[in-house]
Amino acid sequence: MERIYLGTTNEEAEALKDRLNKLLPNSRILLVPTPEKIQQVLQSDFDLLIVSSTVLDLSNLPDLPNGKVIFIGHVELDEKKEKNIKIYNDIGALSRELIYIKERLLDKQTMFNDSKKENSDIVSKDNEIVEDDGIQQPLPAVEQTDFDYIEKNDCQPVILEEYPALHDSNASGYAAVSQIINMHYKYGKRQGNRIIGFWSPLDNHQTVLHILINWAIHLAKYNIDVAVLETITSRPKLKAKLVQYNSQPENWVSVMHPVFSKEEYSPENARWRYRNVDWHPISKEILEVTWKAKDVETYLLTLMNCNIGLVDFQFDELSVANKYALEYLDELWIFLDNRLYESMEWASYIHDLEENYRLKIHLIFIKGCSRKRADMIAEKLGYRYLTIFPSLEQEIEKNEEMNIPLIDYKPFERKIFLSFSDLTDYIFSDDKTISGFRRKIKKFFRRM
Repeated sequence: MERIYLGTTNEEAEALKDRLNKLLPNSRILLVPTPEKIQQVLQSDFDLLIVSSTVLDLSNLPDLPNGKVIFIGHVELDEKKEKNIKIYNDIGALSRELIYIKERLLDKQTMFNDSKKENSDIVSKDNEIVEDDGIQQPLPAVEQTDFDYIEKNDCQPVILEEYPALHDSNASGYAAVSQIINMHYKYGKRQGNRIIGFWSPLDNHQTVLHILINWAIHLAKYNIDVAVLETITSRPKLKAKLVQYNSQPENWVSVMHPVFSKEEYSPENARWRYRNVDWHPISKEILEVTWKAKDVETYLLTLMNCNIGLVDFQFDELSVANKYALEYLDELWIFLDNRLYESMEWASYIHDLEENYRLKIHLIFIKGCSRKRADMIAEKLGYRYLTIFPSLEQEIEKNEEMNIPLIDYKPFERKIFLSFSDLTDYIFSDDKTISGFRRKIKKFFRRM
């Protein structure tokens, strides 16, 4: 159980406690409202300390604290401190961003390199995050005021085991996945590989998934090696959509089957090929297991040899497992609509992703967002946008009753050709090895 210390006034603590209890229901929230008590916490090992400038001046905080420190106040840090302390201008700014505090407690160094916690599990949602005894020596002088916990969310979490074992207990499973990759996913026609994540922080996943599926099929028409991978989620969508268009391959198993199951299988069946695209939907066996960092890495390796690998992320904040998957992306495409304020609430989260995972980020606007609004949001966020898709809601609704992907529906194909052309122009503009495909696709669009 992690301990969160609030070096704030009682009023500030009251403003923070509900959000903290909701995000970290198994945490212990303790009030340390004086500089002396804050210093006692700083001299111990702790998980998270939130300090307000109304209680303690920034100059009294150490350069290398023993835990995560968040400071509330208008200050500027030198470069050394900036790496260790997160600053928010006021209590309101911090309150809006508390949704990300849970993930920040799990920074990459702690997640995968801390040998003291080799066997710990990370739970991505609504469970204990860090198993820690907190302060090793009790501090009787600190008046600890506990806040009441709110009721837990009862949704099922997706779990990622925090640290890979020193010796893989499932080495044969990983070796079997490697054999499957060599059998099915080497491709080898041309040089060039780009892996792109599709993600929306807003509730746009249905639209994003349709764009992803149809753009993958569109690219594959031109002899481009394309693969689509669904990331770890408790709400898988890709398999159901594929089955709507075509029956599941007989005896199909996930490429990760050898890692997660002891049931016999044939490596020949570890491939789902439809419309010249390789599909990697989340299967039932994947939903029911605990993932290790090694598993995430192995899963993403299936995309390393194709020309274009498209990775489908669920909307909203990313789980710990899927944040680790970001390590294998070349780019992250973020899908937004015309909601300015909702988009801006994610600004810090998006910038943290860019900084922490060294991602190239581009925006894509959907649902008929106006160019004026797209320009405004892109400028405020500080990222280039690649295209604006028209509203596709009517076509997507009609597609629920179809047994063909939307790209086979001529009104849809005509409607999206400009946006698909924008994406194709961008993706191949700096790749001379496959630039000829861009000319083919443009010629195709001119015939429409």
